[in-house]
Amino acid sequence: MGCDVATAFYGKEVIPIFEVILPFTTDSKELVWLFNYYKKAVVGAQDIDLDGSVKVKDWIGSFKPNNIELIPLIEDMESLLKMEVDRAVFGHVMGATTDWGLRLQVRLL
Repeated sequence: MGCDVATAFYGKEVIPIFEVILPFTTDSKELVWLFNYYKKAVVGAQDIDLDGSVKVKDWIGSFKPNNIELIPLIEDMESLLKMEVDRAVFGHVMGATTDWGLRLQVRLL
């Protein structure tokens, strides 16, 4: 049983969120924090046991997608240079998927 508004509206399974923009990104760790928050607090909440016989996903449906793509908005030169160093240190490649499933895209304003 699923109660997703987008699925009900379109009459077919629709994934309403697949990318999240993180404005004022100043550190690559913020991307990891947001990605892990989504995985643990949003998607992970579907496995909470409500009364010993029903989990959240049994009641309202499973949460989708399991992973999100993050787009950091880097809005100052200092943060841009720091992110470039972080990218080199952590092996991030623009547009590539990291080992933990986080897809990084860098868009400059």
